[in-house]
Parts: sequence; structure tokens; C-alpha cells
Amino acid sequence: MLFCLVPVQFTTFPQNLTVNETNPIVVSCDASGFPEPSFTWRKDGQVLSQATQLNIRRSHRSNAGMYVCTASNGVGQDKTVKAYVTVQFPPTIKEATTSACKSWIDRTLTLMCVSDGVPTPTLTWYKPDGSKIDRSIDTQNIVNVKISMHQDFGDYKCVADNGLTPADFKIVKIGKIEKPGLPTIPSSLDIQATSLTVKWIAPADDGGSPITAYRVVIVKGGNEIKNVNITDLSTTSWNAGGLERDTEYTVKGFARNAVFEGPAAEKAVKTKNEGVPAAATIDELPNEVTDDTITLKWRQPQNNGRVITQFTIYQRKVTDGKPREWNELKTITDVSVRALTVDLESCKVYEFVVTATNEFGESLKENGKITRVKATGALVSPTTAPKSKGSSCNETTPHIVYNIIIIVLLIIILVLIILLRRLYIGSAISKRHR
Repeated sequence: MLFCLVPVQFTTFPQNLTVNETNPIVVSCDASGFPEPSFTWRKDGQVLSQATQLNIRRSHRSNAGMYVCTASNGVGQDKTVKAYVTVQFPPTIKEATTSACKSWIDRTLTLMCVSDGVPTPTLTWYKPDGSKIDRSIDTQNIVNVKISMHQDFGDYKCVADNGLTPADFKIVKIGKIEKPGLPTIPSSLDIQATSLTVKWIAPADDGGSPITAYRVVIVKGGNEIKNVNITDLSTTSWNAGGLERDTEYTVKGFARNAVFEGPAAEKAVKTKNEGVPAAATIDELPNEVTDDTITLKWRQPQNNGRVITQFTIYQRKVTDGKPREWNELKTITDVSVRALTVDLESCKVYEFVVTATNEFGESLKENGKITRVKATGALVSPTTAPKSKGSSCNETTPHIVYNIIIIVLLIIILVLIILLRRLYIGSAISKRHR
């Protein structure tokens, strides 16, 4: 009996399919031919079935894609047909963010919402009052929002919906930054004849942003005579000198956060008619000195009603721009002596102040009377090391280490050059003797 070979011919074609996630996926194909064809279902190159029907009982979103049915019977070329399966699933918001978690009025922020979902979801942003900002059919919705009023602060909501349940939403909170409250100035201030110490306590309300600085202003007769910014938050007091005796002043204290300066805390004060003397004014000193000593000279300060009986010289070091505690260097009871030579350490920064004492007490360490000096080429330690002029602050340990590394690298390079040169010479001699 004679049989005719018949190539594959599809008789049933698979159809594109859309299913909701967790529902089954069933796609079929069939073909005629002689010999009887064999069938293979593949997705992304992976064999899933060798039957005419592919059945996935519980679908997952990862099952979406192109499915290929191949029929083969060894006669002619294999034949293929394709079907695309769409797996629908409700959206999930992956990301909802704002360009700033806190803001202030008249500032514009950017909101971003990112979601998945099939079909493509509709992403809608809502204001805290529930009004719609923007809606788009996309997996990402970016909008700019201007904060115009106090009601614009609060919860911004992004809702993702594609008709499948459940829809998803996420909340983005935008907090308010406003002026901080006023600091507290204690009722008892150290007020002298020509100086006073201003103290303050941080405000209870920082305005939604941490306090970054304080400002102290002293006003006389409506005119600002002193205005100082304090950025070191560990500082809670400030000495003001150069005032007039028996005079009324207004002290104002302001707190500042990252954006705003708050209202002023005010206190009316009056300097005394008599009191402790003013701090002495140190004669002008260079900003930097190369010697291992420096001589401080000062002028007789105002005694404020009583004879000055002694001078006290204080010194403190400054590390990373922050002064340390004061150290008393010497007390001079012979007030005709108004000079003192002080030892310095190399590469250190110092501050000096000279106070005066009368029967009312010792003067304040007035900020305007503090002098700063940097020792750039003095001793490593005047008490433990021999004197050596000309040392440099730039010769720090890192520079020494870098210099050593460079020297070692140069030595290695030199050795390699010598070795390569010897190998080259040896190779040349060997070739000559061949």
C-alpha cells in the first residue's frame, strides 16, 4: 500500500486572550497532515506543553505574553501560530512622593505617583480638601502644586483605579514651615554699669523646622547699637559691652529656623550708675604670629565708680572654630602693669580677654573685648619640647604620609626600569650567541 506524505496544515488557530489574574488560561491549536503532527507550546522559548491545548489553571500576571504553538510531522518545515495573552490585575501604587515633606506658602512642590496595573490605571491626585488636582491614564503622574494658603498643607492622596477591585491609594503628607515662636529672655539678667549679659531659652514652637540661629539686638532710643548673629546652638548667652552708665536700653531676641526669622522677644533694661568695671581693651594684635610667645598689652578700662584693684588675663583655645572653656592665666594686682607675655603652641588658635575688678566685682568677658590669634610657627609644646623656630602648620601627618607614598612609588618604578633594562640586555646578548 502506498501512503502520500502530507505537510502540516493548521486547522484550529489559537485566539488572543484576556483574563483576570487567578482565572485559568486555555489556548488551543490543531493541525492536519501525514504522518500525524506533534505539537509544542512555548513562551519565551520555554516548553510549556506538548498537547494541542495549553491549560494554566490559575493565572498570574507573569503569565502575560506571547504563546507559540509549533506543529511538526517531519514533512517540510514546521509550522507555528501565535496567541497573545493579556492578564489583567488591579493597580498597586509603587511610589508616591513629594519633592519636600515640609513647605511654606508661595512655594511650588512636585508630587509623583507611580503604579502598575493592567489595564493601564487612571492616576488621580487630590488636595487635602478633597478637590482634584490632576488625572491621567498612565503608570506615572507627576504634578506641580503651589502652596497658596494654610489649607494647602496636609494629606495629598494619589488614587490608582483601572476598573478592577480593589483600587489603591497612598497618602503624602506635606507639613507646614512658618515663623518660629519667640525665645524666652529670663527676667533676671546680669546688668552692670557699662555691660550686660543677654540670656535666652529656645522657643517652644520652632515653626516646623529646627532652629538654626539666634539674633540679639540692643536698641537705644530707637536706634540699633548692637546686632549679632549666633549660629552655635550650644550658646545661650551673649555678653554686650560698651554701654553707657545709667541708660535705658531694649534687648531683643530672635529665633531663626531654616526659612524664617520669628518675632522678637523684648526686654527693657537700664544699666547701673555704678558697678563692675568694663573689660580692658587689648592693643591690636596680628591675626597670625610665627613666634612661640606673644605679648598682650591693654589700656586702663572705665572703672564705673570704683577704683580698679586687679586685672585678670584669660586664655582659651579654639578648635574647629568653636571656643573652649576659659583658662585663667594670671592675676595682676599691680594695676600699673598692663602687659603680659604668653607662651603659644604651634598651629593652635587662641582667644584672650582681660577683665578688671573693683569692689563691685569682676567685669564681664565682653565679646567686643575678646582677641583671637593663630600661632603658625611656634613650638609643638613650650613646656615639653625644645624651641625650634620656623616649624610650619602645613606639615601635618597626611602630608608626610603622602610624601612617603610618592617616594616608595618612585623607588618601585626605578627598580622595575632597572630590571627591564637588564632583561632587555640579557635577551640581546642571547640573540647574538645563537
